[in-house]
Amino acid sequence: MDEQEAAQVLPFHRAGMSSEALAQMESHRRSEFLKRLILAGQDTATDAEVLEAILPASMYAEALAVRLIERSGTLNQLVHAAPQNLREIEGVDDSVIDALMVARQVTLRMLRS
Repeated sequence: MDEQEAAQVLPFHRAGMSSEALAQMESHRRSEFLKRLILAGQDTATDAEVLEAILPASMYAEALAVRLIERSGTLNQLVHAAPQNLREIEGVDDSVIDALMVARQVTLRMLRS
């Protein structure tokens, strides 16, 4: 995604910031988000919030998580979706598919035990 596309996606307070400043702000936001997610407990987070924690860290993870849940319906349906179908969704690359396949394996192993 280039800077022009990012400006359309990012909230206004982020537009025009340097790449380094955006990265620092996103790192802090993600750290705080993960702390809240862990402290709040498993039943208070939405599927999109849990998915955001699973996805590779980026300033677009939140928007991508929402888009993936909207397209898939539920987190369960998403982690069981075929990789070729996932690739059709804007923003999905190999790192996202890898993260979802790991989540699938964790789910399957937990069901077996």
